[in-house]
Amino acid sequence: MTRETYVLHGASMKFSIPPNLLYMLFCFLLMDLINQITQLTFPTLAETINVMNNHTLISHYGIDPTPANIAFLNSIITSSTTVGMIFSLFVFVPMAETKGRKYTVIYFRFIITLGTSLCHLMSALFQSTELFVLGQILNGLQLPLRMFVTMLYITECAPDKYRGFASSALIFSDVIGQLIMFSVATPNLLGKENTWFIFPLTVLICSIGNFAMTARLPESPKWLVRRNRMDEAARSIKFYHGENCSLNDVMTSFIKEKNLTKEDRISIRQVWENDTMREALKVLCAVSLFLILDSGAVQGTYTVLLHKTAGFTVQETMNIKLILAVAFFPTRFVGTYIIEALGRRPVMFIAGVIVYSKTWLMLATQFVIFFTGPNVSVECLADSTLATGVASLGVLFIAELFPPSARTSVAQTLILVTMVINLPIIAAFPIFYSLFEPGYFFIHVFSQIFFGSYLYKHMPETKGRAVYDIIESMDQEVASRSVSFIEEKTPLIRKRSSTLAFKRNSILNTSRTRALTFDHGVSFLTSMVTVSLTIGTAVSLFCLFPIAETKGRKFATVYCRISLLFIAAVCQILSFFFRASEFFLLAQFIIGMGHPLRTFITIFYVTECSPDKNRGFASTVLIFSTVIGRMLLYSLGSPGFFGSENSWFVFPVFVAISSIVMLLVTVKLPDSPKWLVYQNRIDEARTSIQYYHGSGCSIDKVIRSFTKEKNLTIEAKISFRQAMGDETLREAIGILLFLTLFFLLDSTSTQAVYTVSLHKDAGFTVQETMNISLILTIVFFPTKFIGTYVYYRCFGKKASHDSCRCHLLWKVNTNGDNTGRDLFCGAELTHQDNV
Repeated sequence: MTRETYVLHGASMKFSIPPNLLYMLFCFLLMDLINQITQLTFPTLAETINVMNNHTLISHYGIDPTPANIAFLNSIITSSTTVGMIFSLFVFVPMAETKGRKYTVIYFRFIITLGTSLCHLMSALFQSTELFVLGQILNGLQLPLRMFVTMLYITECAPDKYRGFASSALIFSDVIGQLIMFSVATPNLLGKENTWFIFPLTVLICSIGNFAMTARLPESPKWLVRRNRMDEAARSIKFYHGENCSLNDVMTSFIKEKNLTKEDRISIRQVWENDTMREALKVLCAVSLFLILDSGAVQGTYTVLLHKTAGFTVQETMNIKLILAVAFFPTRFVGTYIIEALGRRPVMFIAGVIVYSKTWLMLATQFVIFFTGPNVSVECLADSTLATGVASLGVLFIAELFPPSARTSVAQTLILVTMVINLPIIAAFPIFYSLFEPGYFFIHVFSQIFFGSYLYKHMPETKGRAVYDIIESMDQEVASRSVSFIEEKTPLIRKRSSTLAFKRNSILNTSRTRALTFDHGVSFLTSMVTVSLTIGTAVSLFCLFPIAETKGRKFATVYCRISLLFIAAVCQILSFFFRASEFFLLAQFIIGMGHPLRTFITIFYVTECSPDKNRGFASTVLIFSTVIGRMLLYSLGSPGFFGSENSWFVFPVFVAISSIVMLLVTVKLPDSPKWLVYQNRIDEARTSIQYYHGSGCSIDKVIRSFTKEKNLTIEAKISFRQAMGDETLREAIGILLFLTLFFLLDSTSTQAVYTVSLHKDAGFTVQETMNISLILTIVFFPTKFIGTYVYYRCFGKKASHDSCRCHLLWKVNTNGDNTGRDLFCGAELTHQDNV
């Protein structure tokens, strides 16, 4: 064995591994080990985290901890990781194509790991579940980068004959992480509430050292070839393949792989429409679903719960997992060897037999536990499955069965499908398990037969072959299955694209050009902008809305709303600089989260702070913000000023700076005096009343009025069902509902969102649209002062509503030839903000 190579000998093969490839695998093994410790923090420290949850509920929210409350917090902790995964899937994963594999894997994962460890460390020191949840969200950000982009980076750097070995080598990080956590995270060692901070602290320090190690690694040579950076690609190939590799042959292979498709990026729809890639996608999904429907995710998430149900203590559970991890640790070396020695199909067959046997044993074990008592025999088969290296087949097939232009979209789809199936399975497991423990595992018995049979018939063998050769062979295999001699389809592979005997539907010769799909794509993204607002509003309604009752009006209005505004502005700035609609959609989602806080909580805060005689004025005065905002946007947001694609970033920058200033200005405002009275904080309520009502007001009289208002009901909080059960409240709800629907069915919201589109359909240019809206806004600006006065002083609410109704009916019934210009003028006259 020379200095340049390391040699592995086996019964049927012999191969040497370049040292730099081993160095790369070692670096990422350490990186994955660091992330594995973070990943296992919640499953292994569940009891300790529950103590922190108790402290958070009592000290932060004044809520007595109950099993239901603790279960809700645990559900949030597990779900928060999914939120981070979804965000990363659409924001960070595509950057692997634009910015490179190294940029995404090394720099982004380091920053995310650093942020996660800091949040976990602070949550341990301050006993704050909120910080732990934030850490879980950040941890979710790196999961798609770890599961797909890192593995793609490794497989693209490894020579063809070591691709399977390289893809399965990182499985040791899972085992070593389990050895560490199951041994030292027990309640007798570092798993206590005052010592578990050591884990995030260790992750923080190790991640800095790991970053220094990985920074010297070159970029993926395949990605460099796709970007036509041939000199850098040649140096990268020599680094990973060794100085003695055949550089010209490797470069030729990579260029052929690049030229499999004409387009640089293929959508999942185009993948599905092509016969060859659709077949590959089916194989990939079958492998993934076979392994997902294995109950492994449930066993990993609910390790402590399953063992406690079987009669074991937390300490015994940790001991069992530790013993099994140590016992099966040597078997992990087998997987890295046989995936290349035997091939993909034999490995899948062996793993399938083990997985299906485990499924039956799991079902039988649950019956035994349900009727007799503990049994842990299923643990052995669960660990032996990973010894085959089958866990790496998913990412390996993405790299081997698809051309480079399709890998990102396929990986995004696969991860989404996995999440969509996994999330309800994990969430529903405690419910089904509490009803009848064995019943949950029946579904796996039947699903694995279906997917296993499909894989036995269609799964290809790919070991040691160049990617372009694999895809070309698969293309010929799919073509040979055709029934008709002359098909209306063209080949996927360029080499056969000139053959007239076979014309199969391909993304090459009959591709949908950007000109053909542009309108549909833009329409879809435009609709996503409005949908993301609605989704954000719905999330806020159930997550942020109740905070106004528990934490106070000021907390929700000032801190939460301004924070969301700042984050949304940052996302829009990022969308400008990265030209990424994903960031803009995220900003719209966050803006939607702030919408209920703006339209209800803020107004509620204002009206509760105002004296009774000024309540109507206070509730309508905020309409000026809408008008002034329109005047600014319609004047400065036109294409002639800052509305161009190179300068619109000015607006989110202005918003980000203004939000910081607003936080400094509003932080001195006292909380709502009514809310303070509701919380029996009378001294603070007096101070607040004096601040908002003036020093000359009768504070005791106002306090008595607020106390009477508080005592209108016995319960502190009434549900909607209870409100509908009371005749008086039901009448009030009816009035509120009809008033809301009257304005909602006015088409005003549609006009506001699609102003430019509607005006363009009416024959106006974008600049004319901006001018019309600006002129109407300036002309009707003085009328806003009228609304703040007549609402209480002159007519009252009923007369104001009747006047507005007349305008609305006039607008709806207006018909004639000038349905372009006149309709928009009438709409501006009767905008809801004038009421």
